[in-house]
Amino acid sequence: MKLSEVKNELLVGLTPFAATNGFKISKGHFLMNKKTLMGSASISFEHMSGLENIQIQPYVEIKIDAIHNICEKHGFNLNYTAFINLFVLSPF
Repeated sequence: MKLSEVKNELLVGLTPFAATNGFKISKGHFLMNKKTLMGSASISFEHMSGLENIQIQPYVEIKIDAIHNICEKHGFNLNYTAFINLFVLSPF
């Protein structure tokens, strides 16, 4: 299976979750993004493909504007990323 096919299958499979939770799917960037009054949230998928397999590493980024502004004002860089288990998002 090609990487593009895996990406498409994954995002199509997550479409009901995205719709239910207000996320917009970006196939070009291989992520789901949601803007809120407080900031933004995204579920992104880093990927690598080799000769025998494809590795996909999903992660979540939640950015709260008020916290980001405080950190920026004081010169801190805040990592908004956390890795997730996709089975948490599915009804399995």
